This record gives sequence, structure tokens and C-alpha cells, in this order.
Amino acid sequence: MRRLDTAFRRDEAWDEFITSTAGFRHVAAWVQAHEPQLGIQTSVRHLLPAHYSNAAAEQLNAALRGMFERRSFALRNKRRTDLLLGLARLHLNNRDDVGTYHRVLREAAEAGAGRPAIAQRVNRDRRGAPSLR
Repeated sequence: MRRLDTAFRRDEAWDEFITSTAGFRHVAAWVQAHEPQLGIQTSVRHLLPAHYSNAAAEQLNAALRGMFERRSFALRNKRRTDLLLGLARLHLNNRDDVGTYHRVLREAAEAGAGRPAIAQRVNRDRRGAPSLR
């Protein structure tokens, strides 16, 4: 882990990392495949100024906030919210496709005979009918 921690900071550490991965077949294959690009990046890393910016994440957060802020009251179901964020991620990466969404939703509905895979009121339904005392 120490070698991995320093591998991308200077040439000597990158060379040490390559040597130390020789015994790990999958890691060595990854290093061999990516070494030309990573070797160049590592060799100039010390010339670059240190940066501690989260601007890229803030830009995406602003886009998500714009999409969901007015609907935040409805984001209380973790599973549905995670699925919705997955769709938003696809949209922001220009990888969304309405036809695919329709096909996946249709297949899920047909597979479950129109019922959701997980009942929406599982906890309440498991307790049984309320007693009238």
C-alpha cells in the first residue's frame, strides 16, 4: 500500500511500484497495459502545482440540485432515490435513452405481472391486519 500511495508522485516510486507488482499477475497486466500513459503522467507530476479543488463535483452537484430540489420531499425512499440518481447520472453523461428506459420498465412490469419487485409497504404488511381493540 505504501508503494501504491507514492507510485503516482515521482518516477522512482513508479518504478518501485512496477517492480513490486511483478508477483501479482492481474496487477502486473494492468500496469503493463497502462504504463505508457501513467509513466508520462508520473514523470511530470512534480512539475504541476498542488491543487485541492472539487469544482468538477460542485458543477455536477449544482445540476443534480436543479433537477431534484423542488422534489426533495419525495426522496425519502432510499432504493427509489438511488435508482433515480442512477438515471440522473446517465442523463448527465449523455448516456440515457428513453427507449431503453421504456423497455426495461416494461420487462420488469411484465415479469412481475404488474406488481413491484418489493412491496412498497413491506414492514406494515408483515405485521398483519391491524386489530380493532
